[in-house]
Amino acid sequence: MPLLMIKCPHTARPVCTGLEVEASELEQLADVARQVSCNACGMVHTWWKREAWLVDSTGRPLTEPPAILRRPRRVQPNRRCWPPGQRRTGYL
Repeated sequence: MPLLMIKCPHTARPVCTGLEVEASELEQLADVARQVSCNACGMVHTWWKREAWLVDSTGRPLTEPPAILRRPRRVQPNRRCWPPGQRRTGYL
């Protein structure tokens, strides 16, 4: 049976909520605050259904994680963020 997962806000690792839910039942699950003891950081986190996704027994995602939880796009470290055609000449 699929497992309901959330993302640890401290380590960004996936954490199992301990709930086994079929994909068809996930829509019926109420979006209320729940708590889980995190095995990634040891703290207790409050989470909502809208923050969760399903994985199978091997850890493969069955539903897409919420967009806010997906890995952010990396920014080039030495890239300047100035408008095109403008150069910064000096420091304030």
